[in-house]
Amino acid sequence: MRASLTVRVAAGVFVVGAVAAAPHLYDQYFRVLPQPAPGGIASGANCLAPNILRQVLPDPVSVTAPADDAPEAGSLPPGFRPIAVVTCTESTTEDDAVNGVATVDEEHWIGDLSSVLMAFAQPSRPQSWFSDCTASAARLPAVWLVDAAGRAVRPAFPHEAACGLPSDAPISAIRRLERTTTVQHVLPTGP
Repeated sequence: MRASLTVRVAAGVFVVGAVAAAPHLYDQYFRVLPQPAPGGIASGANCLAPNILRQVLPDPVSVTAPADDAPEAGSLPPGFRPIAVVTCTESTTEDDAVNGVATVDEEHWIGDLSSVLMAFAQPSRPQSWFSDCTASAARLPAVWLVDAAGRAVRPAFPHEAACGLPSDAPISAIRRLERTTTVQHVLPTGP
């Protein structure tokens, strides 16, 4: 009789706990963050825009012909049909640092963009409270999607539940495309 009462109390505590935890578990495993606003359309991809340089380089650089900031990254605007990708990536070496320069690689990619677009369209998830966030965020390249007219949009990276970090799935998809051109921008470091 006493064991039966203990089992019923334990079962009741379990049910109450499960009901209380259910909304939190749902949030962690099924909730997605709102899709970002559509990104602004620029007249072309620009790896030398000040906000792009701040994103890809750890130290400030001097630019001889300063440009305006690039539009904020966002979702693909309605009607925008990309046919190519441009990535802006740091490629600075130890020799560059000694010589007081930083290098940004502007890489042009072509091919079937369906996997790239699907990777960027993945929903962002809130950071899981179960995750162990000891990993540091790697510096992601800046990405431009370019249409047939040369106009460009910066897509927003979806975030994963693990540590709330941007997904590297879009970069993996881009690296499966054909790289057609690489332009190196060598910039003096300093303000």
